[in-house]
Amino acid sequence: MQARTAVEFTLQPPGGGSDLNVTMYAVGERWVARVAGRVDGTAVALSARGALTAALAPLGERAVTLLLADLRLLEPSCQVISIERAHSA
Repeated sequence: MQARTAVEFTLQPPGGGSDLNVTMYAVGERWVARVAGRVDGTAVALSARGALTAALAPLGERAVTLLLADLRLLEPSCQVISIERAHSA
């Protein structure tokens, strides 16, 4: 069994409100995303983006689209790529 590797970051919902604390884990070939804040959600998917999208779904399609387009996701995205490369090596 492979060790879990986590990426942690905070998202700011469009229109204000409390921040969303996000933790994403690579578990084998799957990703788990946990969101806590104004909405709580956990999702599992084959991709990090899929897991995050599903965990954010209770916020509504428009909010999820805006959150996923936020340039502050660049650093966590780079961390996800590093984890995926390490797992495939």
